[in-house]
Amino acid sequence: MTKVGSSLQSGSESAFRSTSAAGSATTPRSTTTLKSASTSVRYVDVSIATPWASPSAPRAIDRPALGNPVNKLACSSVLSTAARLGLDGRIETQALLGEPVRMLAHRGSWTRVAVPDQPTPLNSQGYPG
Repeated sequence: MTKVGSSLQSGSESAFRSTSAAGSATTPRSTTTLKSASTSVRYVDVSIATPWASPSAPRAIDRPALGNPVNKLACSSVLSTAARLGLDGRIETQALLGEPVRMLAHRGSWTRVAVPDQPTPLNSQGYPG
């Protein structure tokens, strides 16, 4: 799932922008239970959005990567080689500015997404996170 809110954070709901049929920007509401989202397409609205493996995947050391905008300098300064290796199994993929992201479900401030431009046998809608 991808963290949403003002704090993804590279991967936050605020990191995704959508266009409704009328062309206006829309943002889905967060809920406290896992709900299926209409499979609406949004577009990454930050330099790098990071879909995490689960809401518990980001560690305290990953906090600079969760801002919007991402604090790239702080990210690189706190991630030693061991800390980078610790991201294995925590980060699913990354999506870049303007890349489409399909919203799949919401739980609290987290949104499950799929990146359609990254095909995978894991999900027919794109790489999930």
